[in-house]
Amino acid sequence: MEAGYFQTDLFAEKEPARLLMSNHNYGFPQKAKNSDRVIWTRESVSDFPDLWISNLRFENPQRISDANSQQKDFNWLTVELVEWKSFTGDTLKGLLYKPENFDPAVKYPMIVYYYERNSEGLYRYSVPAPSRSTINRSFYCSNGYLVF
Repeated sequence: MEAGYFQTDLFAEKEPARLLMSNHNYGFPQKAKNSDRVIWTRESVSDFPDLWISNLRFENPQRISDANSQQKDFNWLTVELVEWKSFTGDTLKGLLYKPENFDPAVKYPMIVYYYERNSEGLYRYSVPAPSRSTINRSFYCSNGYLVF
């Protein structure tokens, strides 16, 4: 479920070169007009999609923004990927979101939100806000719920 950037020559018959890979979700990189620098966003379930820069090989990336510093004042969330076998033997995946201060000895209310392919959002950041049609996982986890 990792994401990152690779480099390749579409006319060469060789494997793409891995430049950057991690447990994050990445935005589309943009090259600076007058330098060999690139800017992109990087996020995770607990990291706001701040701006990052590096050279064209994505070496020594540096975060250049802190757009959501007030997040540190809230009980945020963590996530774990859960796998199980269906009745037909297929491997299924789901995401279990827990409050940042989760204590396994405590009983928590849990919301189950079933929708196809939610596990692909493992490293996607979610701003806590009410919603009409989906469960906002960061909102509920910050208020002491588990969300599966």
